[in-house]
Amino acid sequence: MQTLHAVAASAVLLSIAPAQTVWNATSSDLTPIFAQATPGDIVLLSSNVGYLPFHLNKGLTLIGPAGGSGWVGTGPTNGPVDTRILIPSGERARFVNLHFASLLPTTLLGHQVQASGDITFEDCVFDGTSYGTPHVIVGGNVRMNHCRIGWSNAKTSGLIATSGYVSLTDCDLGGTPAAWDPFGAHRASTSGLTIDNATVVASLCSIRGGSAAVGLPPSPGANISGNSGRLFLSDSIVSGGNGGYGSPWFVPGAPALAVSTTGASLAEVARSTFSGGLGTVNGPPMTGNATFVPELVGIRIDHGFVRGQTTTVTATAGSSQLLLGIFGSFDPNLSTYPLVIEPALQTAFGVTLATPAAGALVTAPIAIPNMSALLGVEAWLQALQLTSGPVRASAVVGGVVH
Repeated sequence: MQTLHAVAASAVLLSIAPAQTVWNATSSDLTPIFAQATPGDIVLLSSNVGYLPFHLNKGLTLIGPAGGSGWVGTGPTNGPVDTRILIPSGERARFVNLHFASLLPTTLLGHQVQASGDITFEDCVFDGTSYGTPHVIVGGNVRMNHCRIGWSNAKTSGLIATSGYVSLTDCDLGGTPAAWDPFGAHRASTSGLTIDNATVVASLCSIRGGSAAVGLPPSPGANISGNSGRLFLSDSIVSGGNGGYGSPWFVPGAPALAVSTTGASLAEVARSTFSGGLGTVNGPPMTGNATFVPELVGIRIDHGFVRGQTTTVTATAGSSQLLLGIFGSFDPNLSTYPLVIEPALQTAFGVTLATPAAGALVTAPIAIPNMSALLGVEAWLQALQLTSGPVRASAVVGGVVH
């Protein structure tokens, strides 16, 4: 493996360190800080404060303490009961170590977390205490690294991507099971990942569909629809919801698929495991326009960029003995193309080059200097392999230094 020579990380990082104000959020209501802050500012959250849901329309960076304990919950307040992050063009919002929680079901609240624009979620958790909470709906140029949506308690409604390009790495996405109520308040199952006219590039993810209930079908792990719905998935595990009803008076039904595509939507997958749910009639794990494309390149980092620590980026080769490169950039516009056909690398520098075997791992350590001035600096990483066909770049990993 050959490592490219690049300028010293500390010098480069310090040269681009942004001028910003750092706010310490000691009150549960973040609205006053949002009103005073300017785009590019940083808001530090505390583990000792439970923050109220908020509406944000400004490019800020919110950083919670390690472990995702910057808690944002819903409940009876005089302000918003959901969280909406609507970032205007030309601005960027970043969220690190936040725990978004909902106390009330989405049938009462609508969407618990709705986000659109240029947004990154890193080490964030989205869950609820009532079944069916929360929906997480994203659109635009959105990146999620090490995020968990409903995987632990099966009470959330998964991730819905409605537009733009969404990059997912090392994420767990779980849908809710259906629920039959004799009084008529039924709840349909949901998919772990729903794509509607968006492009999603994902690596090292676990995706699970919700299971069935009496008279209510299960949901696929990943459900792709719309004429421009696209999924490029590598090195992941996807399972459909179970078809069993769990009742002695009703026999189990057919399970859901792992991946379902409808219409002109498509899925390209590589080095992944797909299984339908449990049931009496087990169909194929995938249907529709879903194909295996081994040339897809995977990527992950073991954790975010923490001052004084070293993170390791790992790429998974798609093809054998073809040049694979991991590239980095301090220009956040690189992350506008998480992409599949024509990655934009004009502002990038080489981190590592290698000619690995198919499916082999290529790693590179990245040390972050322990300097306070680096707080909030962005760095992004992407991998691609020079195949003879269309060059399919990996998802995008990285984020802000914290």
